[in-house]
Amino acid sequence: MFMRPTLFAALFTIASTAQAAVPGEVIAALEANAYRYAVMSPDGSSLSYLSCPMVLADLTHMSTPRYFAVWAPGDNVLYEDDRGQRYFNSEIAVWDEDCTQYGVLTAAGNMMMDVPRWSPDGTMIAVLAAEYELGYPSPIRRGIFLADVVYTGNRPTGVSNLRFLIESSGGFDWSPDSGRLVHNHNNDLYVYTLATGGSVNITNTPGRAEGLPAWSSTGRIAYSRLTASTRSGDRSDIYSVPEWGGPEVQVTSKSSVSSMRNLQPAYSPDGRYLVFSSCSSLYLMKGAVGDCVLYRIRADGSGKAVKVVGGKGQDWHLANWRR
Repeated sequence: MFMRPTLFAALFTIASTAQAAVPGEVIAALEANAYRYAVMSPDGSSLSYLSCPMVLADLTHMSTPRYFAVWAPGDNVLYEDDRGQRYFNSEIAVWDEDCTQYGVLTAAGNMMMDVPRWSPDGTMIAVLAAEYELGYPSPIRRGIFLADVVYTGNRPTGVSNLRFLIESSGGFDWSPDSGRLVHNHNNDLYVYTLATGGSVNITNTPGRAEGLPAWSSTGRIAYSRLTASTRSGDRSDIYSVPEWGGPEVQVTSKSSVSSMRNLQPAYSPDGRYLVFSSCSSLYLMKGAVGDCVLYRIRADGSGKAVKVVGGKGQDWHLANWRR
C-alpha cells in the first residue's frame, strides 16, 4: 500500500509578492480552447487572463493571497503500452492567483492525478487519482486521495499524510465545514463523512446518472443529469437536492437556457446563485469547439440564466466561485 506519511516540500519559486489578480469575490474558470485560466468578477467584468500554465485547477476559498491547486506533469514512466506509448505520473502543484509563485506539493511518483480540490478551511487537498505499480498498466486502485497541506507562513509549500480515502468514479466537492465530500460513484452521488468513514447515497436513481456535484453553503448539492435524448442531440440540465437526500429541484431547463449541455455547476459563496457551463457541442474539452458559455442563475432555478462570459469559438469550463 502506498503511503507518504512524511512531509515533502518541493522547490518553491517566488518572483514577487502575490496579489489577487481581481480583488474580492471572483469566478475562476478555464477557457479550454486556449487552455487559459481567467479570474473575473461574478458579473463577468474585470476579467483577467492568467499567464501561468494550468489545465486542471481549483482556487482556494481564502482571501488574498489565493492559490490554485493544479495538475502538474511528472517525470516517472508508469507503464508503456503495446504501441510504445509511455504514460507518465502527475503531481499536485500550486500557483498563486497572480502567477508569481509556483511550487510542487506532492511527490507520489506512482500516481495519475486529476482535479485537486481545496478543503474550504484550507487545511487539506483532495484529488481524484489512480495509483500504479510501476510497469503495470492496470491501476492498483482508483478514487479520491486526501492530503494535509503544510504552510510556510500563509503559503502552501507541501503536504503530509497523502492517503487513499474512497473509491470514486467522477467529480466531487467539499462540504462547507470541510468534514464531508460528495462524489460520484456508479452513476449515483454519495456523501462521505471523514470522521466516520461512512457513506450515504443521496440520489439512488437507477437508470439515471448524476455527476459533477457542487456543495452549497445553504445545505444543498447541485449536479448535472442527462434529461433528454433526441435526434438532434442529448440535453443535460442542472438539478439540486438537500445534502442528505430528499426532493430534488430542476435548476436549468429549456425555458431558462437554450443550450443543450448544462453542467459543471458551482455555487456562489452565499449559496444564492449557481454558475455553470452551457454548451452547444456534445464533445466537451476533446478538441472540438464546444461554444461553451458560463451562465449565472438563481440557485432555485427561478428566472432566466444570465451570461457571465463566452462567445463563438470559446469553451469555458471548471468554474470556481470564491471570496
